[in-house]
Amino acid sequence: MTFEEYLKVNGIRNDDYIYYFKKISSLINVEDQEQVNNYFLNLSKTASPSLFNMQLNTLRKYYEYKNLNIKLPKSRKVKETLPEYIPYEDLENEIFPMVDVLFKNPLKIKCIILFLFVTGIRKQALFFLKRKDFDLDKKFVKIFESKTQEEFIKPLTDDLIKYLRLYFSLEAEKDNAFNIQKTTIDKICRKLKPYYKKANLHPHIFRVSLAVHLLKKGVDLRKIQKILGHKSIQTTAKYLKLKEEDIIEGYNNYF
Repeated sequence: MTFEEYLKVNGIRNDDYIYYFKKISSLINVEDQEQVNNYFLNLSKTASPSLFNMQLNTLRKYYEYKNLNIKLPKSRKVKETLPEYIPYEDLENEIFPMVDVLFKNPLKIKCIILFLFVTGIRKQALFFLKRKDFDLDKKFVKIFESKTQEEFIKPLTDDLIKYLRLYFSLEAEKDNAFNIQKTTIDKICRKLKPYYKKANLHPHIFRVSLAVHLLKKGVDLRKIQKILGHKSIQTTAKYLKLKEEDIIEGYNNYF
């Protein structure tokens, strides 16, 4: 059994482990205690705690697989802070004005961005969405999440519905509700990224931003879990490592 097969059999998502194992093993003999010690000593001076721990865990899993008694340093403490996110008001005030300048069909792009933020869906689900899944009068959309193989009802805000009504009236549906390809969301983020410096724009940031926005408005973590469609509350909690000022702000909003 290979290391990759060992990870798969044990239900461990293996992409990162395989990547880092190949990287580390190309630099040192991972079965040599002294080389391992020196590697992590040097890594501790340059790498972030999360990157250090990821590589540490990679070798830990490898030694479990090989049943080797190689000593590893302790994990480094990762500072728990609020993840990168886009404040909701930044959509209208900062991002949408850039969309007007950078895109040939700004209305469509604004619809997509606002829809991703309001619903918190994964980009893959957006590609399979049809307009028959929308009920703009009742203010909801049915979304099928391929990752969890479940269908969800997502509420739509009044602002989003205004954008959707206008866009749907101007462009007929072809392949899907927004007539996008699987790479469209990535391309939108790459185009906007140089002009928005507050956070690293990528497709998943809109999902994270919804979670942070709701938490700061005082929404209970269990409700956020249900909105995002997470199986475990622990998964939701990973999104929401708050600083003291964020906790205070959310608490004040709630009361």
